[in-house]
Amino acid sequence: RMKSYFSKWVDVRQLFSAFYGIRAMVRSFFNSGFIENIINHPFVKGIENMLSKWNMNFAGRQHSGLDDTRNIATVTLNLMSEGCLFYSTSTEGKATR
Repeated sequence: RMKSYFSKWVDVRQLFSAFYGIRAMVRSFFNSGFIENIINHPFVKGIENMLSKWNMNFAGRQHSGLDDTRNIATVTLNLMSEGCLFYSTSTEGKATR
């Protein structure tokens, strides 16, 4: 049986998006094709986009677990320094979106 603390986490992308009020472009299907709509979306796309907020580049190789973790830690530290409050973005094993 999995420990309960493994069913809660913080999605840094979701916090980043909420903290900075990011609005993302998403595609919606309408009648005979796709149209572009701007709607509130809970996530910014990618670590690189978050790092660009501070004029930083991704360090290391993308999709490398260690390098991804280091870059997410950098984003986290910057969010903390700017006053972002961290909270669990999950509920009972399911991410809130």
